[in-house]
Formats: sequence, C-alpha cells, structure tokens
Amino acid sequence: MTKQSARHRVVIVGGGFGGLYAAKSLGKAPVDVTLIDKRNFHLFQPLLYQVATGTLSPADISSPLRGILSKNRNTKVLMEHVIDLDINRQEVVTPNQCIPYDTLIVATGVRHQCAVYLYRAPKGLAVFWKRLRTPALLFRVNRNPARLLDAA
Repeated sequence: MTKQSARHRVVIVGGGFGGLYAAKSLGKAPVDVTLIDKRNFHLFQPLLYQVATGTLSPADISSPLRGILSKNRNTKVLMEHVIDLDINRQEVVTPNQCIPYDTLIVATGVRHQCAVYLYRAPKGLAVFWKRLRTPALLFRVNRNPARLLDAA
C-alpha cells in the first residue's frame, strides 16, 4: 500500500468471466477495485451462435460492465486499452493514464480455436467460423446468412 491510499488497490485487467468473477468477489472487501477492459460490456460468448441464427438478440448476450457491478460501491470500471504493465512501478499503463495497484489480476481471456471443431470442414468455413465470434459479423450473418455461408 502507498501513503496516498489507506485502502488496498486491486486492478483487474479484463471484463470477461474471470475478471467479472474477481470483481464481484471483491465487492464487499475493504479494497478499492478498478476493472479495466477495452469494451464497456461483457459478452456471453457461448451464445454467439444463437445471435447468428437469429434466435437471440445481441442485447440478450451482452451486459454493461458498470451495470453488472453497480452494487459494488468499491469498484470503478474503466474502458481503456492496456498497452503495458509496469511491474517495477506497480502501474497499469493505458494511452490516457497510469493506474497504480497493490494487487494486479490479469484476466484477459483466451483465443478460441474454433477450427479444431471443424477439422473436417472446408477451409473457408473454418476461417468463417473463427470470424463469427465478433459481434459485427453476427449482425451481417443475421441480415443475409445464405450469402455469407456461400462465400465461405
């Protein structure tokens, strides 16, 4: 802890499942929590395929991070892109600021390898499936699924 802050400062990088779970778990702890993510919402990726098929709306699988953590009075959410972790100075570096921490939790997630499930699929379909994980492409799939599948 530093002299500037009497409370322990926890910085969480990543607003996915791991980062949210950590932030929610610290909600009543005597610490100051800062959650940093490049997006201002949590996306429930296991249901992305249902958005692509039109079964669910994108709003059904995404929620604002601030809304999810609104009951945590000790938590601040920042929409920033982390460019560096300065371990010696104990700071998370973003383009706009340096955020000091006493404890750092890095929960930036994983890269899915969807092609593993499509090992017998045509090469174009495997590439298409990897890109399907992005919300922007899901909107296009919803509007014209046949054209995109033909292109794959």
